[in-house]
Amino acid sequence: MNELLVRIDDCLLHAQVLLTWGTKFAPRRVVLAHDGVAADAAQAARYRDLAEGDYEIVVQSVSAAAAALQSGAVVRTLVVLGSCADALRFVEAGAPVRRIQLGGLHTPGGKVLLDYIHLSAADAAALRALLARGVELEAQDLPASSSVSVDAGSLSRLWP
Repeated sequence: MNELLVRIDDCLLHAQVLLTWGTKFAPRRVVLAHDGVAADAAQAARYRDLAEGDYEIVVQSVSAAAAALQSGAVVRTLVVLGSCADALRFVEAGAPVRRIQLGGLHTPGGKVLLDYIHLSAADAAALRALLARGVELEAQDLPASSSVSVDAGSLSRLWP
């Protein structure tokens, strides 16, 4: 099994991510890569305090999280990003990512790709840019659900 799971979820770290994906993937480290949370010490501390069991929660800016993964010495890590734009910046900053999982994305006014994924034109553009960089995209809300491949064709049906 891969040692790195990168997930985009606009609700960041919540019970579904920590309990269901934490149990399924069993990370040693959970990284919340979010510039706003990383810049707010009190908010970052609240997220770090959610850690239970055998993993730690690290809160970093998107660029710092990407830099931390470039060393190549990655313990089993779940990285959570808050947006498609953040995921693109993460990859552009050099994070060694081959696959990104799309979780809950609820852009107001966004077009519905799946029940739990609503995308704006900017979201679709960021996902297309990730695909162009060779990153595989899959949508999966829960570990028990089947994953759905997201490709340029599925994005073009929403945003031609």
